[in-house]
Amino acid sequence: MEMPRQAPAPRRSRPLYLFAALAVCFGFAATGTLGGCTTLQIYSSPWTAVDPATIPAPTEEGRVAVAARVEAQRQALFAVKKVGVAVASAEFVLGMAMLAFVARVLAQRPGAVGRLRQLVLVQAVVLVLAFFALKGPRAAEAEVSAELGKAIGHPEVAGSIGYVAGTMLTFRTMLAGLVLLALSRPRVVDGEDSDEPESVGRAG
Repeated sequence: MEMPRQAPAPRRSRPLYLFAALAVCFGFAATGTLGGCTTLQIYSSPWTAVDPATIPAPTEEGRVAVAARVEAQRQALFAVKKVGVAVASAEFVLGMAMLAFVARVLAQRPGAVGRLRQLVLVQAVVLVLAFFALKGPRAAEAEVSAELGKAIGHPEVAGSIGYVAGTMLTFRTMLAGLVLLALSRPRVVDGEDSDEPESVGRAG
């Protein structure tokens, strides 16, 4: 007599907001890794003075003025080299770690969601601290952009630089908060240790 077959276990669904949060985390990780690596490369490479002839300004006077601002930016950047290297190193390491834990969350490794939450929080704190600790280089960069704007006939650029930097930090911090909220939802936390097959499900 043939025994009745046991019904297969229902497939667990993973919420769509989890995949959205992981996509944002991947973006955080990629930009952090690239930004940190670029900054470390700037600090470790010999500085080459800017040739005014390479600056896209219509007058010689404007090109020289922009070149002088670029040199001032370099000096401001190296004046806080210790802080800059520490921030860039943290961004690079956190970015690489986030990439690894995004993959671990996708693979449902135990504890991966909690570790990823911690990394998102730490990265957000590092960026906020860096915003205030590196005011000098950021102000010098704004002056370069403002001088270039005047040289090419667009002085309105000067007033928008600082506003954009603050707005981007605010948006980035709010986005990190939404990611933390998504990674703290019970469906995500309770489902990360499950060995049952999964499928993409509703966002509820």
